[in-house]
Amino acid sequence: MNKPNRSVYSNRWEITTVFIGLGVLALLLWGVWALVEIRNNEWQAFKEANNCRIVARVKGDVDVGIGTSINSNGDINPVFTTDVSPDMTGWLCDDGVTYWR
Repeated sequence: MNKPNRSVYSNRWEITTVFIGLGVLALLLWGVWALVEIRNNEWQAFKEANNCRIVARVKGDVDVGIGTSINSNGDINPVFTTDVSPDMTGWLCDDGVTYWR
């Protein structure tokens, strides 16, 4: 009895799956880019309409820490943390509010 050659079909499915995955990833990246562009355009329009001006700048930082944690069994385990804050600019607008971006 001859065994069917599954490699041809398997390769087609693998290639199809890879292309579908890449397409979904490209669509997600495009969506994120589009949302960032929309928000940036909205901010530019708001900034111009409300006469916003720069009043402060804060440099971003990276904080790294280590601590301990106790689980339900009473074991003590190390915990490593990283906190990243981006550079920010304070904008004071005619409405009296300082917006940080």
